[in-house]
Amino acid sequence: MKSKNFTLFFFILFTLFLYGTLAIAGNFSEAPPEVVKHPYVHKVSPANAMKLIQQNKHNPKFVILDVRTPKEFFSGRIPGAINIDYEAPTFQQNIAQLDKSKTYLVYCRSGLRSGAATELMESMGFKNIFDLEGGILNWKKSGLPMIQGP
Repeated sequence: MKSKNFTLFFFILFTLFLYGTLAIAGNFSEAPPEVVKHPYVHKVSPANAMKLIQQNKHNPKFVILDVRTPKEFFSGRIPGAINIDYEAPTFQQNIAQLDKSKTYLVYCRSGLRSGAATELMESMGFKNIFDLEGGILNWKKSGLPMIQGP
């Protein structure tokens, strides 16, 4: 009798162990919910950025912001863009002078500087920020309009 009780006890214990292991493994296999790190920064493709520009053509609360160097800016930019050089020592002060209630489409050459610039802008209280994915290189590759010179 002791042998049957021991076997039954062992079987129940093993079943509980197996069930618990599978339950824990099942929880780890689910992907964690995505954490939104920058709720006010929206990445946009060149096509969607162009739509945004067209929709806001006459909107004084919409700004296209190029954060490349002046040399890069004059070599080819999105029409209507203003330039604030991310690499300038006064960049943060220049950004702080902008109207936080406006909507900004920000871009650089490939997306690295604009990514950092938009994060800084968000930390400063800007709430309507669009970051052009792939920067002006992606814009140009998409065949969208550009202008050169001063």
